[in-house]
Amino acid sequence: AVPGDKVLGLRVRRIGDAIQIEISDCGPGIEFPDRIFEPFFTTKEHGMGMGLAICRSIVESHGGRLWVEKNDPHGTAFVFTMPVEMKAAA
Repeated sequence: AVPGDKVLGLRVRRIGDAIQIEISDCGPGIEFPDRIFEPFFTTKEHGMGMGLAICRSIVESHGGRLWVEKNDPHGTAFVFTMPVEMKAAA
C-alpha cells in the first residue's frame, strides 16, 4: 500500500448455522471500544452517537450479534453474525 492509502479487509465465512462477516482496517484503532455501542456516545464533534447503537439493534433483531475487536498488530475489526435461516415469527 502507498502511504496514506486506506485499506479495508472483508472476510465472510460460515460458522455452524451462522454467517460471520468481518470488516477490518489497519488504522489507529478505537479509543473507547467498550462504549462505542452505547446510545448517544460519540467522539465526533457533531456526532449524535446513534449509528452503531442502531446497527447493533438491527443485527440483534434479525437474530445476530455485532461486536468490535482489536485488529492486531493495529487497527479495528467490526464483526457480526447472522443466522443462515431465519425462524418464522409466531
